[in-house]
Formats: sequence, C-alpha cells, structure tokens
Amino acid sequence: MPRVEVAHLRLDERIVSLPGSHKRAPRIGHLTGWGVDQLAHRVEQLGGAPGARIVFDGARRGGSGQASVSGALYKVLVRAGLDDDPGLRASSLPAWAGRKVFEQSGSIDQTARALGVRSLDQAARIIRWDWR
Repeated sequence: MPRVEVAHLRLDERIVSLPGSHKRAPRIGHLTGWGVDQLAHRVEQLGGAPGARIVFDGARRGGSGQASVSGALYKVLVRAGLDDDPGLRASSLPAWAGRKVFEQSGSIDQTARALGVRSLDQAARIIRWDWR
C-alpha cells in the first residue's frame, strides 16, 4: 500500500494495480463501490496528480512506508473505537480480502495470487485456513 499512486487506479473498472514488493507480487485489487467512492475523494484531495501516493507520501525508499501505513491504519481503528479488539490490526485487511477471495472461489491458488504471496502455505496462514 505505501507505493500505490493515483496512476495505479482504474476507478471506472473498480480496480487498483498493486505494485509488488520484496514480500508481495504485483497484483490487481478489486474495489467495492464504497472503496471507489473513498479513493475518488482521496484523488480529489491530492489534486489528481498521477504520481501522488494514495496512502503514504514520504520517502520513496526504505521500510518507513509500510510502518507509516500500519500506523495510519491503527489510527483509523482508534477513531472507530476498535483498537481494543486484539484480533483486529493492520494485517486484518489483507486477511479479510484474501478470505473473501477464498470463500468466493474455493481456491487457495487464487487466494495466494490475490494476496500477492508466493506460497500456498503463506496464503492459508494469512486467511487462517487449516488445510492439513
């Protein structure tokens, strides 16, 4: 998420191209109508510049981007009054999205691709699916 830019959005198609990282492969994210609305608002706030980062606008290199995004998500949980739930954290978002893919497709392969992970075991761990 720290590297997602305005240019990565195709809101009319309800998708975002998620760039890869050392932990995740590049992939396409599918947006809900609510997500499209929120991102359209954010793009407007940013002035629509294609290179503007959606979530993190700090340094282009280093690990600070992911830490900043995690911190921002934690602040959202605090404002929503959900910070006292020990099972809810920044990693819950990809887990929720991966679980939805798994429930709709029944395929751990598709789930791994949607999450951008290279291992089926890793995908199963993320969505908390015991397949053994």
